[in-house]
Amino acid sequence: RNPVFSRLLNFSLKDQPRFIIWNIAFKGIKERPLLGWGQENFGIVFDKYYDARLAYDEPWFDRAHNVVFDTLIAGGVLALLAYSAMFVFLFRSIFVDPRREFSFTEKALLIGVIVGYGVNNLFIFDSIATHILFFSVLAYVLQHTGATRNEYVWRKVSVPFLRSRSVSFAVAIILVGLLWTLQARSYLVAHNFWGGITYASVDVLKSIRMYERAFKHKSAETYFARNKLAGEGIRVYHNGKIPNDQKERFLSYAAEQMRLNIARNPLRVQPLYNIGDFYGEIGNFEEALTYLNRANALSPNRPFIITRIGAIHIHAGEYDKALEVLGKLMEKMPEYELAALYYAATLQYMGETTRAEEIILAYTGRDINPDAVLLRAYDKTGHRDRIVKAWEQELAKYPDNARFWVFYAAILLKTENKE
Repeated sequence: RNPVFSRLLNFSLKDQPRFIIWNIAFKGIKERPLLGWGQENFGIVFDKYYDARLAYDEPWFDRAHNVVFDTLIAGGVLALLAYSAMFVFLFRSIFVDPRREFSFTEKALLIGVIVGYGVNNLFIFDSIATHILFFSVLAYVLQHTGATRNEYVWRKVSVPFLRSRSVSFAVAIILVGLLWTLQARSYLVAHNFWGGITYASVDVLKSIRMYERAFKHKSAETYFARNKLAGEGIRVYHNGKIPNDQKERFLSYAAEQMRLNIARNPLRVQPLYNIGDFYGEIGNFEEALTYLNRANALSPNRPFIITRIGAIHIHAGEYDKALEVLGKLMEKMPEYELAALYYAATLQYMGETTRAEEIILAYTGRDINPDAVLLRAYDKTGHRDRIVKAWEQELAKYPDNARFWVFYAAILLKTENKE
């Protein structure tokens, strides 16, 4: 069977991630049709109307992957009218403007570029590359329809004082200020933030200073940069080469910045999940559950958040609570395999190996699975023979996988089977 034709024949709009995201966006547009949700706020809509069918896809989306929906989310119908006006005047200049009649070839090329750009934007979002293309076409058409500076800037200006050089100078200053606000500050945030990441494993104190420089510049990137601190904090926590006092200082600073991110973005789920995951990794299970439950309250259909809550209960030794949380998720989403694996791991910790293997068999088709969650449970409960068996099964299927042979050798050494 040809996989390409098979995919085309079995194609369904219903379960395609992009169309699911469009449906989420449409719900947000219906809620705020006139003015939208504000710039860079699709994530709020995505969190609020999250669809569990996206469980196996990217967990966080900040765009609708459709410029029409993205524009409506950002600024509502008014923003879409302004965006559409550019196309209206562009087509008018090409086909109607009497000052310059484009040849048939020129019209065909221009229309081809514009239509291609428009169709592309129905399935993706604008980037610097597409902006350069689109505004270059706008500039070309404007230049070739006789729209000179004298005609559109000087002769059409009805307010005399706008022709003053001092006013022009003031406008230039404003433009420079806008450039600083929109671009330079974002660059400084990114530059200093990546410096903080670079120094985190070498000089923790310098890393903190770099982060402080990054976060003193307020920009759209500050939100995303603070979100990254959870992962950096976890890496620092597990780095045995960093002195404990410096490690504690970094973890305290990371937690402070993540809490600030939550305070400034109260409707966003990702900052809540990140700090919950961070606290779970460093062993503060009470704080982890507090933030993860808040995340679940804002976006209750996200199975990976519920699974993480169950995992925290496992780490805290609260096995009954873990079974309750994961069991409800399995009833709600029986196809979500990760919840079943955590459920089986919980049973393994409780000494109910037979029940655990029944769950694994029902979901994966074999009684032992090499998933890290289960391997950790086997190791901590002294069932290393099952880890050996799991890797033997994998090697039978993938005999040329070097990584699997390394894992297999490591567990044999751990079980003192050095042959």
